[in-house]
Amino acid sequence: MQITPYHAKYFAYELTKRSSSNSLQKLASSLLDAQVDLNPHQVEAALFAFKSPLSKGAILADEVGLGKTIEAGIVISQKWAERKKKILIIVPSNLRKQWNQELLDKFFLSSIILETPSFNQEIKKGNLNPFEQEQIVICSYHFARTKEPYLTRINWDLVVIDEAHRLRNVYKPTNKISNAIKRAVSHAPKILLTATPLQNSLLELYGLVSIIDDYTFGDLQSYKNQFSRLTGYDSFDDLKDRLKPVCKRTLRRQVLEYIKFTNRLAITQEFIPSPEEQKLYDLVSSYLQRNNLYALPASQRQLMTLILRRLLASSTFAIAGTLEALAAKLETLKNLQENQEEIEDVISQDFEAYNEVNDEWIDEKELEDQIEDRLKNTRQQLLETFDEEVHEKLRVNLQESRNYISKYENWLWQVTLYYLEPYARFDGDNHSFTLIQNPFPNEKIHPGPYRIGKNIEDANIYRIGHPLAQRIIEQCKIKSLPPGELIFNYTDASVKISILEPLIKKSGWLSVSNLTIHSFETEDYVLLSGISDDGLELDAEQCRRFFSLPASVSEAVPSNEIPMVKKILQQTTNGMQAKILQENAGRNSEFFDIEMGKLEKWADDVKGSLEIELKALDKEIKFRKTEARKILNLEDKVKAQRHIKDMEKKRNSLRMNLFQSQDEVDVRKEKLIEEIEARLKQKIDKKELFVVRWKLI
Repeated sequence: MQITPYHAKYFAYELTKRSSSNSLQKLASSLLDAQVDLNPHQVEAALFAFKSPLSKGAILADEVGLGKTIEAGIVISQKWAERKKKILIIVPSNLRKQWNQELLDKFFLSSIILETPSFNQEIKKGNLNPFEQEQIVICSYHFARTKEPYLTRINWDLVVIDEAHRLRNVYKPTNKISNAIKRAVSHAPKILLTATPLQNSLLELYGLVSIIDDYTFGDLQSYKNQFSRLTGYDSFDDLKDRLKPVCKRTLRRQVLEYIKFTNRLAITQEFIPSPEEQKLYDLVSSYLQRNNLYALPASQRQLMTLILRRLLASSTFAIAGTLEALAAKLETLKNLQENQEEIEDVISQDFEAYNEVNDEWIDEKELEDQIEDRLKNTRQQLLETFDEEVHEKLRVNLQESRNYISKYENWLWQVTLYYLEPYARFDGDNHSFTLIQNPFPNEKIHPGPYRIGKNIEDANIYRIGHPLAQRIIEQCKIKSLPPGELIFNYTDASVKISILEPLIKKSGWLSVSNLTIHSFETEDYVLLSGISDDGLELDAEQCRRFFSLPASVSEAVPSNEIPMVKKILQQTTNGMQAKILQENAGRNSEFFDIEMGKLEKWADDVKGSLEIELKALDKEIKFRKTEARKILNLEDKVKAQRHIKDMEKKRNSLRMNLFQSQDEVDVRKEKLIEEIEARLKQKIDKKELFVVRWKLI
């Protein structure tokens, strides 16, 4: 299709516009760039994480095998495209390299794995906070805990926590890793990934949700009072409603229409160790049973012993490297007092997973006997809602996302064809090209070949996020275009566009502008307005469809007509702008109502918890007074009265806390209102892109 500079500029603005959180267009470029065949539930989950600009995060809790990593990758990719590049990923230590590779292979995002050696190397280079990076940072749970002060200093745009059920007992002060991570990233928006958000106790939901937002529920005591038993429908529905904005779960049975799961059959094989392997096993076992082991920190000995046995059971090669490392450290050990700390540090690097496993292991032992059928039913009812609406929504999202990807892909190809026409050789059938001349001589650019698509191995994958595409799009956007005449050719068009057929052999004027709204979030809108010479006002869709046609640029238009035409078209554009601003204000109002409703419930929770405690204390004081009157011994009577006085002091303190909590609610409300007021002041930027005279033949 022959396009003009006006086509290219319009397409470039469409490709880079920023959309609202609840619009699939927000993810369009990220979906196009991703090198995976996305399923509709993954797109739905990514949209869920974005849905409110006031949201502090989400728990993505799809069942195992449904691609939670891909869902998080879409969100990360979109944040990166929005130039929000302070991104942290906290994962189990054995998944660090996998995340690093998948981000690169599937989303073209580079990342750095921070661990003790790389962290210290960054310090030596002069980077006093190695978490301050120009790329995505990946680290383990244990490392995040030990570097809490460094993490706190970074203003993260997004924190992703994989296998987040490891943090489910964060409400326990003894769970040090969970609490350290929660404190370190409390100021950042977060996405928690887990297939098992509820395993043994409803308190786990409280723990996970509190990592996202402390104001979804009240304090721990109020949560226990309301939801620990779920004896009534009201409390059950209330818990479900509170989880709905923060937790998204998809089940395997909901996606069978799109994903064909492999039926896996386990095959077991008997293994008999060789005499040499048995001897090694006995020697290692004997060593691990010694009373004093200088190579293993005493506090971690039990867990390390289990892991070493696991390595030993895998193969002799699996444990060889670890044994060699321990031997090397022991050989250099001359003074235990001087070197103990260094050895423990090295061992901790080698076995970071032990600290994570330790939390899991202790929690499992503690809660092993608590799993009941009632809890299983509760899990299904709370998190596994399933009806036909889910199917329908997934179908709609699948088709809508495919449409956007196809449209964006076409725009990218057309812009590239236009700009690189003098510099490249094109293969239109395969959407590929090879540079024969560098379009940007001052920059180093690979000659190609380039191709649009997924999983391409014999060419550079060309996509919206590719540096060459970004340069081309930017050049098309900044090109100044004088008013001209575009002759659109419908006769030679390859598609039928019914809404344009009444305009054949007619002509008129067309205006394209870019509107940017800065409010809760930044949104861009490309506004098109047009009229025909006989006074017919064109709707926005007709104007957009003009650019689906090939066109040529005729001579310049008479300048004396332009001011009057602009004035007429401006009226139409102003109407569009007013409608968009109204819709934006309506969405913001909904976001505000949700936040205020959540805050009101939090206040009621805290107040209710204190009132319950006050009533219990009042009852206890009355009982103690009655019992004190029955005491005959004066000394015992005085002691009883002293105890009653202490209880009354506690009651007074609780009453003060009740007032303070109400004050805290008011402060929180005021802060939220001030923040919303500041962001509600819609700052509007409007820019005319071009005005043309059109003719349809």
